[in-house]
Amino acid sequence: MAADGPVPRCKVWVEKHGVVFGAGLLGLLDGVALHGSLARAAAEMGMSYRAAWGRLRRFESVWGIPLVRTRRGGSGGGGTSLTPEAERLMAQYRRWQEEVEEAIQELFRRTFKGEEEPCDTELRTS
Repeated sequence: MAADGPVPRCKVWVEKHGVVFGAGLLGLLDGVALHGSLARAAAEMGMSYRAAWGRLRRFESVWGIPLVRTRRGGSGGGGTSLTPEAERLMAQYRRWQEEVEEAIQELFRRTFKGEEEPCDTELRTS
């Protein structure tokens, strides 16, 4: 394929009873890990703290996996941290996502067999 030719893209997620673990929740958890704050992680993603908190709690309830631990404020300040289960799920998802991407690239190469363009784009008239 030419460097400027078409490239396959796809989004993947894992779903249980309609509750998704994918790029959005992964990004939120990455933000929590980076900042130690759900409020800051949510703000960086353009979502409210309440929406982020609701999303986490719904996931935890349906999937049965605790994602975060919170510390109340006080002299040391409050914060949010990831659970070991969340860190494990994030690592598993990332590995799976990489394998899916590799498989998609290989399938794309096999399907289009190195052609410059995936289809004939010339307009033909009868």
